Amino acid sequence: MTTLMAWNADATRMPARMHSEYLRHLFLDNDFAAGRWMVEHRPVSPNDIRPPLFVVGAGTDHVSPWRSVFAFHHLTEGKVTFVLTHGGHHAGIVSLPDHPQRRYRIRTHRPGEAHLDPDAWLAAAEPRTGSW
Repeated sequence: MTTLMAWNADATRMPARMHSEYLRHLFLDNDFAAGRWMVEHRPVSPNDIRPPLFVVGAGTDHVSPWRSVFAFHHLTEGKVTFVLTHGGHHAGIVSLPDHPQRRYRIRTHRPGEAHLDPDAWLAAAEPRTGSW
């Protein structure tokens, strides 16, 4: 079994209630992005996150399309470094560093800079070879 397939076969390892709430509130209802996610009885949103963020999208991800992941730029005023990897949901994240087909783009948005749409970001972020 390849390393990637072993990683893919790993179980979720979350308690059932936690997994159910995660899927319902963060995935289906998108409560965090909408500012409805409750932590200690208070709603929180991505804009409440102050440290710099490193966000990863995979070019052919069928679960989290990269343009949807890229939208995180518009949910926070903080510094966001976004990397777009070549590959899908698994191979875009877990890949050997010397894999001959791996490529990525990376660019940082700093507070106060104009936001780019995904196409403008793609044009501005130069392609690089290797694994991010």
